[in-house]
Amino acid sequence: MFFHEYSGSLKQFVGISNNSMIIDSIGLKIARIILWLMMPALLIDALNGWLIREVPSAVSISQLYRISVMSLIFIWLARHSRDGWLILSGGFFILLACVSYHSFFYSQNSWLVLDLHFQLRLMLHFIFFIFLKTYINIIAKHEMRRTRFNSYVHSLFWFSYVVIAANIVAGVMGVGYSTVAQFAGKEEDAFGGLGFFKAGNDVGSTFVVIAGVAMFWTWTRSKKIGKYIFLGVVSLLLAVLLQTKTVIAGILIMWTAIPLVCSGLVLPNLRVRKKPLMIVLLVLTALISLLSWLVSAEMGIVKKFLYFYSQQGLLFAVLTGRDYFAGMAIQLITSSYSLGDLLFGRGWSLYLQGMANLYDGREKLVEIDYFDVFMIDGLVGLILQGAFWLFYLAQAYIGSRHSSVARSVLFIDLLLLGIAGTAGHVLYSTLNSMFIALLNTLPLLERAMVAGQTSVPNVEIDDATICPSGK
Repeated sequence: MFFHEYSGSLKQFVGISNNSMIIDSIGLKIARIILWLMMPALLIDALNGWLIREVPSAVSISQLYRISVMSLIFIWLARHSRDGWLILSGGFFILLACVSYHSFFYSQNSWLVLDLHFQLRLMLHFIFFIFLKTYINIIAKHEMRRTRFNSYVHSLFWFSYVVIAANIVAGVMGVGYSTVAQFAGKEEDAFGGLGFFKAGNDVGSTFVVIAGVAMFWTWTRSKKIGKYIFLGVVSLLLAVLLQTKTVIAGILIMWTAIPLVCSGLVLPNLRVRKKPLMIVLLVLTALISLLSWLVSAEMGIVKKFLYFYSQQGLLFAVLTGRDYFAGMAIQLITSSYSLGDLLFGRGWSLYLQGMANLYDGREKLVEIDYFDVFMIDGLVGLILQGAFWLFYLAQAYIGSRHSSVARSVLFIDLLLLGIAGTAGHVLYSTLNSMFIALLNTLPLLERAMVAGQTSVPNVEIDDATICPSGK
């Protein structure tokens, strides 16, 4: 009963009904192109980082790539999900109202491109989500297409895991960028491997999503607990090599919590043969944590922590100075923000200029997402972003009573919101937006795999173009 009601609400949300769902070959080809373009997303970001390193004046191919994908998605949604298209258009209209306010009252026309770019970053994860959600509803009736798309999603996550892992290892070997280039003024103080990814915190939050999905897939589908322990060890070591406290903590939390989350947070629900292994898992976690600390001490993260601790204390070290910049942002709000600024923000450039006036002329984000979004787009932007995430959480919570996948998605979503409030680069990251969308469509894909024959009406679909992984 639950699945039928939930399916009906989903169809209504994405604009699919018995009378209006017309699937044409051109639309299917566009969907196939979009799915193909999603697969190498991280490779394109790495290539973009290499180009910027070699040719600083090079055009950003990752921006051109995302603009192309977004354009295709909007074209596709205009045909196959008018409600989804209208929802996204409404979101853009709200954010454009913020941009208009910035331009009209503060004459920020010279910074208009940066302001618009930030708005696109805020919307990116929900754009991918609407596309994937609509696509899943379209293929839900067809077993072969569902199976192919399910395999495609698995391949995308595992391929992306390998791409990040390869870049981290390459970075540690001295190829590409470091997570922290320097914090004491010397090049030899650089540590942490990013490979050719340029944004360390964005890579970190992306890796948390990908590793979390890989963990709950391995725990729920693998017959061998050793695979889960091995994946956890590898993921934790990669987090240590990445050299960010937030990622190390996130991997540790997921590795120990996912078995409990998948069992509904009730220990007796764990399989009998897995209960003793939980003790082994906890012991291994403690040992790996100790190893991580020792390795990190040699590679620099502990030195960095102690350096910041000696400057301002424990909270400053834990948050890497973000509490200090949050205090500056609060000072900026109380001293100069008008009622209109509180509602619509001041835009990208004026926010950075205001922070620079308080911080020795250096432009600096707080890097706590809630502060940054509020300062740039005000309460309007923060409420809009909150509405997106509230929808994700509500959808996962509703499904969590019946599904370990939905419970895991809910847990990872909450963890990401915690990261957004401590390390940032979650709500407006271009790198992790696609993976946040994929994460939150996993419960829908599972539901379609289980109850697809009754979810949507029969539709004529071309075998050759429905999914990129099929033949």
